Amino acid sequence: SGVVRDGPAAPLVEVGGASGSTLSTGIGSIGSEALFLPVRGFPEGVRAGTRAWSASIEYRLPIALVGRGARLRPFYLDRLSASLFADAGDAWCTAEEEARNRLCTAGADASAPLVSAGAELGLDVALFFGAASRLRAGVAFPLNGPRDAPAYYLRVGHSF
Repeated sequence: SGVVRDGPAAPLVEVGGASGSTLSTGIGSIGSEALFLPVRGFPEGVRAGTRAWSASIEYRLPIALVGRGARLRPFYLDRLSASLFADAGDAWCTAEEEARNRLCTAGADASAPLVSAGAELGLDVALFFGAASRLRAGVAFPLNGPRDAPAYYLRVGHSF
């Protein structure tokens, strides 16, 4: 995914974070908003600019087709899967925009994109008789960027 915004009042776009979705329940919502330019392993908005991109490559593999629910009420477990991934992304502003004191956050390592790799476990689960939602737990290892410790996350919904 990518974006180019131009003009004197062009809003900044942020790169970073693990994307997910929200799940509405009868008592509220759980989960987080979907991100337009995610890069797992880094905080949301770690880079911002008027030009930005992100890319992911992911290999998903099934582990088990659980298909259980009778003894687990109110939950129904459908399938368990794993994925291996690599993410990359970057954001920047033009020299003219930086001269206008835009709050671009590419920093000193602006020539090097954010890069991470990691793994996830996904479980499709339904509550009562509703539609199934994917729960994902993962770890992302930053390979290039301002962070060097692994990031652990738990999300609702697909990664992209």
